Amino acid sequence: MGIKKQHLDQLIFDKIFNLYRCFKKDFNLQSDILNLTMIQMHALFFIKNNPKSQLTDLAETFKITLPTATALTEKLVKLNLIKRVNDKTDRRVIHFYLTKKGEDIFKQIKNKRNNIICSFLNRLNLEEKEELLKILNKIFD
Repeated sequence: MGIKKQHLDQLIFDKIFNLYRCFKKDFNLQSDILNLTMIQMHALFFIKNNPKSQLTDLAETFKITLPTATALTEKLVKLNLIKRVNDKTDRRVIHFYLTKKGEDIFKQIKNKRNNIICSFLNRLNLEEKEELLKILNKIFD
């Protein structure tokens, strides 16, 4: 039984890794088109989904140092994808928001990501999708 379970676990690992490689390849192609790195794209998602993000939030989320987070945000500001806004009550605190251009790029990336995911999900029927959702919920809850 142990060998069968081990073999099954390895097959599952291989399939998950293959799925990851497909996502990574497609996202790398997208990042090349937009001239953004993966972390820059992830930062746009984080800032979009976390209004009033601060430098420490980015550093903690991406497990990077504050100087690295500063360089990341500086690059995104120079690209006019995010803007810095001083806090109204404490001018030492800076929040990050997407610019109009950042919003447009975010939408492009999100649409591309959704298309990639749909290309995989379209191979499943309704029952298989429901089962997949149950399994994912069990793994991540």
